[in-house]
Order: sequence, then C-alpha cells, then structure tokens
Amino acid sequence: MTRSTRPVVTADGTGIVSHAGAALLRELADQTGLTQGWTAALIDTYKGLPVHLPGRVLADLAVTLGRRPGAGRAHAQSFG
Repeated sequence: MTRSTRPVVTADGTGIVSHAGAALLRELADQTGLTQGWTAALIDTYKGLPVHLPGRVLADLAVTLGRRPGAGRAHAQSFG
C-alpha cells in the first residue's frame, strides 16, 4: 500500500487527535520493510494463502499494544 500524500506533523496544538501517532508507527513498519519481513518469515507456516498477511497483523498488534495507557511505563518497570 502506498500513500499519495505524506502526513504533516506539527506541534501547534490544532487538529490534535490522540491516536495520530499510531498511523505513523504503522506506516514506519511498512516503509522500513518490517511488515514484509515478518510476512516472509511466517508465510511458510500457513497451509494456503492467509486472509490477512502475518506481518500486517503483527504490526497492528504492536501498535495497538503500544497505544495502551501506561504501556511504556509497565514495560520499563518489568525490566528494572
């Protein structure tokens, strides 16, 4: 999936939505090849073609878990 326009990120305080960074994280995973790499590594574990590509599912899961309130704090506490 390619985007025709790039998002513009500003810190001026207008038009803010709390989940705007989630879309950027998802796009970062796509642009860096992370989702394609995960799919390539896992596609042989399926008997047929999957309905949803495993790399996209894992990227969505990571973004979803990362958006939870206090997710970074809980992670930091678990590792000292």
